[in-house]
Amino acid sequence: MSLNQVHVIEKFLSWLKSCPFKCTISSMQGSFIHVKFWLDELEVPKGD
Repeated sequence: MSLNQVHVIEKFLSWLKSCPFKCTISSMQGSFIHVKFWLDELEVPKGD
């Protein structure tokens, strides 16, 4: 793993920490990070 790759992964993890959604890293291989997000279902307001 190159230093550039480490830097990019650190930037991604920093972004992920600030993400307002619940998530988990499901796997990582090379430069690919697979993240699963849990999105709560919200009730959509009915239009008029």
